[in-house]
Amino acid sequence: MAPVILEMDVHCLGCASKIRRAIKDLYGVESVWVSPETGLVVVTGGADAEALRCRIQSKMGRPVTVVNDGAAAEAPVETSRRMAPLPPPHPHAPPPPGYPPYAGPVLLAPPCYGALPPAPACPCHGGRHFCCCCCGRAS
Repeated sequence: MAPVILEMDVHCLGCASKIRRAIKDLYGVESVWVSPETGLVVVTGGADAEALRCRIQSKMGRPVTVVNDGAAAEAPVETSRRMAPLPPPHPHAPPPPGYPPYAGPVLLAPPCYGALPPAPACPCHGGRHFCCCCCGRAS
């Protein structure tokens, strides 16, 4: 298990000794290393980081931050043993059971833009609005 690392303001060797005495008898503490130069408190064993932080903070009256809580990091998985990634799903998956088979693309009618403009008078049929061959409009 990785050591618990705490950071705080440690003024002198007297403060370091007081920190050691405060946490040496807590459950899971095997050894304590306190550095006045760096302000780090390193605790080996299976002690809870939050319990250590609370105990030191209550005894010393100074803020304590947890740098490393001692939780073992997961070992990386070997690349040779990793599974190959799954292929992406096909963009045109088959329809669910019970649906009719694919009948081709659906052609949509163009959108309606309102009423058609009035038909021009046809010169070959005496000005009527319907025609057969010259302008292509019917009725």
